[in-house]
Amino acid sequence: MPTGHFSAVNDLAWDPHGMYLLSCSADRTSRLFAEWKVSGSKVRNVSKMFHNNAKSATVATLGLTNRPVYEDAVSGNSTPAVANADDITLEYPVETEPLHNDYLAQKTLWPEIQKLYGHGFEIFSVASNHAGTVVASACKASRPEHAAVILWSVDEGVPKSELTGHRLTVTRIAFSPDDSLLLTVSRDRKWCLFRKQSGDFDYAMVLIHSCTKCSHTRVIWDCAWAPCGNFFFTASRDKRAIAWQFTLSNGEQPKVDVLRTSAKLFEDSVTAIDVIPCHLMSLCDEPFERYYFSCIYYIGGRNRFS
Repeated sequence: MPTGHFSAVNDLAWDPHGMYLLSCSADRTSRLFAEWKVSGSKVRNVSKMFHNNAKSATVATLGLTNRPVYEDAVSGNSTPAVANADDITLEYPVETEPLHNDYLAQKTLWPEIQKLYGHGFEIFSVASNHAGTVVASACKASRPEHAAVILWSVDEGVPKSELTGHRLTVTRIAFSPDDSLLLTVSRDRKWCLFRKQSGDFDYAMVLIHSCTKCSHTRVIWDCAWAPCGNFFFTASRDKRAIAWQFTLSNGEQPKVDVLRTSAKLFEDSVTAIDVIPCHLMSLCDEPFERYYFSCIYYIGGRNRFS
C-alpha cells in the first residue's frame, strides 16, 4: 500500500501505460509510485538520453509570466541560465537548510507556455484528451451559467466550445480512453455524459443522471474511466464508490445501470479514484476481465478492491 503523505490526499492518477501512480496532497507534495523491480544484478553503466528541456522557471519582480531556465551549454559551467541572453544568470548555491517559500515561489516554477482566459472564478478541475489536442476546464460555480465546461484548443490557446448541464461546481472532468466520450461530475450530485459529434470540440450531451438514495447521496468528488471504455467509476462524500455501466447505441435511448457499489462504506469521504486493468500488472491472464481501482479517503488513507 503506497504511503508517505502526512495530510489529506486530494487526487491520484495512473499514467497511460499503467506503470506509475501519481498522487497529490494537501501537504503540498506530489509522489510518484512505481512497481518494485529488483533483478539482483549489478548496475554497470548508465546512458544519458535526455532532451534539453527547461530545468525550471523564474518570475521577475513585478512580472506576470514564468520564464524558462536552461542549463548553460558552456563546457564546465553548470550555472543555469535564463533562455534570453540579456537576462541575468541565476546561480543555485548549495543549500544547507530548507528553502524559504519566497524562493520556491519565484525560482522553482514550471515553465509557462500560455495563459488561458475564460472563466469568471477560480479553476476547480482540468483535464486533457488522450490525443493532446483538447483541454477541458471548469471553475467554482454557484449558478448554472458559471458551471459550464470550456473546451480549449491546445494549439491555438482559445476556447472553442462550452458544455452545460450542471448547476454547481464541476468537480472532475474525464475523457474516455478513445476520447469519444466526456464525463463530468459535480457538487449538484449529478454526472453528465457527452459524446463527440463531428470534431474534437463538438460534444453533445447524451446522458444526465441525478443520483438518488440507491446511488450517491452527497457531492460526487471524482470519476474515472475503465480502460475498456465500457464503464466508469464515481467517488462521493457519502463514503461510497460506484461502478456504472452504460449502453450507447444509435437510434436508441441511452441506458445506464449501477454495475457495482462498494460492499461497505469507506471510513470517510472518498475524494479521489482511479482505475488500472490488472493485466497491465500481470495479475491475471485475461485482459479487461477484472480491474483494480484505488480510492483516497479524506483522512489520507487508501483502500483497493476489485
